[in-house]
Amino acid sequence: QSRQGKTLWEHDLTQQSARGEEIGAMRVALVREFGGIDSLDLAELPDPAPAAGQALVRIHGAGADPWDVGSLSGAFPGVSLPFVPGQEVAGVVEAAGDGGRAISIVLSDPPAELERGITGQSFAANPDRPRLEELARLVDAGELRPQVEAVLPLEQAREALARVACGHTRGKIVLEVAH
Repeated sequence: QSRQGKTLWEHDLTQQSARGEEIGAMRVALVREFGGIDSLDLAELPDPAPAAGQALVRIHGAGADPWDVGSLSGAFPGVSLPFVPGQEVAGVVEAAGDGGRAISIVLSDPPAELERGITGQSFAANPDRPRLEELARLVDAGELRPQVEAVLPLEQAREALARVACGHTRGKIVLEVAH
């Protein structure tokens, strides 16, 4: 979920309210004070409820990138404490507030009917069958593959960011969040 530029990395239903309803909690890599990679700690926060124009996303994986490293030291204006770094994430929408915009990179047209004032937009590369078949052939032949240097668990977020900070990675450093 993104709230004022802050990304929450995992949503995990683990608690119950006094009425017996599930209350979510999420594991996050949290920065409480600026100070570099050592300022990053694992924490558990209450599950936020998405406000109007926001979405709650169960994050399965997150990329560690130079922006994250710079944000830990306070290098970017507008980052307020505490915050959860992470701009590159992959996950599933769990809940959405009223209003806002849903963007699809899969559908060629926006969904016909969205609820609660959410408008739809789509983006598509318009691949055709011959292009997809050629991509599949290249993947099958081992000639096309994503450049991933390492996949690390969230508990190794400091190590991931240290690798990025050195500036010598070949490919993406991915943090695996969902278990």
